[in-house]
Amino acid sequence: MIGRFATLVLMLGAITSVTPSPAAVNPRLEKASFAEDDLSGSGRELHQLRQKRANRISGQVPNRRALRLRIRVDSERAALAGVLQRVPATMIEHFPELPRNGQCGALLFSLVRASFEGRSPSTAELSAESGLAPEIVHRTLGQFAAAGLIDIKAAPSTGQRRILPKSALRDRAAAFVDRVWTMVDSIDLA
Repeated sequence: MIGRFATLVLMLGAITSVTPSPAAVNPRLEKASFAEDDLSGSGRELHQLRQKRANRISGQVPNRRALRLRIRVDSERAALAGVLQRVPATMIEHFPELPRNGQCGALLFSLVRASFEGRSPSTAELSAESGLAPEIVHRTLGQFAAAGLIDIKAAPSTGQRRILPKSALRDRAAAFVDRVWTMVDSIDLA
């Protein structure tokens, strides 16, 4: 008898905990109260509620930006500078046939970004993004095309040259970006 009663109580408890509240079923008919919280939240509501109560007690309004700030220490800055110092060597490792100069690197970053965004930029767009003169962009794009990383096509309507990144550029760029991501991720921020 007690076993059946306990089973009945457990089943009723399960059903009532699964059933949504009337306010959740039809919110227009129920009056909302600002004091009641939705109990099916993520758990952050309790933290926010405690923070609001603490602010009401102290009478201070917190600076929202100050709560997100984190003071960086010199060891973290040094680790990040070390990663940035290794980026050109990593780029040379993944693109060994390209010239080793800053102009090629600036243009390569613009091409990699365009490749990941799925667009085929014009030479004028690449010149603007990389900050290089159009003559340098044309010469460097010729080196990229000779390496088999891009195709250069002239648009028939406008006459502008469009750059079409090949799959080789995308695959090698993905490996390069993943390697840089791993280097940045290896910085210990503890």
